[in-house]
Amino acid sequence: MSGDFRTELPRTSCRIRIGENMKKERNLIHIEFIRIFAAFFVIFNHTGNDGFFLFAFYDKGSLTYWAYMFLSVLCKISVPLFFMIAGALLLRKDMSFKKIWSEKIMRMALALFIFSVITYIGTGLYSPGGTLSVGDFFYKLYAKRVTYAYWYIYAYIALLMTLPFLRAMVKNISENYYRYLIVLYIVFVSVIPCLEYRLSQGRVHLYQQLSPAWILADIVFWPLLGYYLENVYDWKKCTGKTVGLWALAGVAGIMAACYMINYMYGVTGECTKETSQTFHSSFIVFPCIAIYVALKYFWSGKTGQRVPGTAKKIITSLGGCTFGIYLLHMLIKEYFSGLWDVFREDWHVNHMLSALLVCASVFAAGYVLTLVLKKVPGLRRLL
Repeated sequence: MSGDFRTELPRTSCRIRIGENMKKERNLIHIEFIRIFAAFFVIFNHTGNDGFFLFAFYDKGSLTYWAYMFLSVLCKISVPLFFMIAGALLLRKDMSFKKIWSEKIMRMALALFIFSVITYIGTGLYSPGGTLSVGDFFYKLYAKRVTYAYWYIYAYIALLMTLPFLRAMVKNISENYYRYLIVLYIVFVSVIPCLEYRLSQGRVHLYQQLSPAWILADIVFWPLLGYYLENVYDWKKCTGKTVGLWALAGVAGIMAACYMINYMYGVTGECTKETSQTFHSSFIVFPCIAIYVALKYFWSGKTGQRVPGTAKKIITSLGGCTFGIYLLHMLIKEYFSGLWDVFREDWHVNHMLSALLVCASVFAAGYVLTLVLKKVPGLRRLL
């Protein structure tokens, strides 16, 4: 999900390479680690009742209910983190309109088309009674999407179109503007919607024209936040205490979202995948900042520098393949559906651990397939 999850980084193969420039690798290793972390949670987000929504099948108020809900909310960091990486890296440099369109947008559009074809055919052949139609394919490609997971690619292409405007913005604003932006997000995305529901059970809403929605949109807010944390924030002031405070804020944000999900459950008397997600991302800005700060602090510090070079190469390799993993994971998940029974019935693994094992299996298979596809002429540049 850095749209092309990795276009913004200097060219690196997802193969483990000896003789890597270690200084450059050390400076970017936190980005690769964030990609891996986020890609895994993208897969988990698509496990439905078997993982993501598993909490709703346990007794309301039980420890398992709360623990699984906490994990369900945590996984929502995935897409924001990818947008943050895109902003952190893409907004650092000026690019001509021609380069944006000919190198960035066309590349992503081609990747979207090719893998939409692969996914459409693959799922159509796998699904019982599935039908394939050229007209249906192009209708979904244009008006919907071939698989719901691909919405991010469409949003990322939209982000690429706005790059000149965002770049002009970051070149001309100070750190206080970013802080003000974060406050706006907390007020209008986190606090107001939750207070509205808590006080009126969803009957009263702020008049939409009063909300600065354009700057709080995914393709604007998260890239700007990523750019701020990576390129503007004074990391010399960041200490272990700072990381600890953000970690507490991240946990508190997730717990606040869990409280609202549970409260809405009590008001409506039902908890479906659709209704429960009303507040899943309400406070997600806190864990997103916490994870970004923690990983950059760790990998930029002395502890991170002591990590063996082989481990860093593995992380770089995995991170370099996350776009391919993202493109393939829905199709792989379909063909790996039998793993659920293997883990739960044959191995007697509990449901949540089974979900995590399936996600790990899909991630690993996507990694191997991406390595193979990168050897195909033309696909390497797309992946």
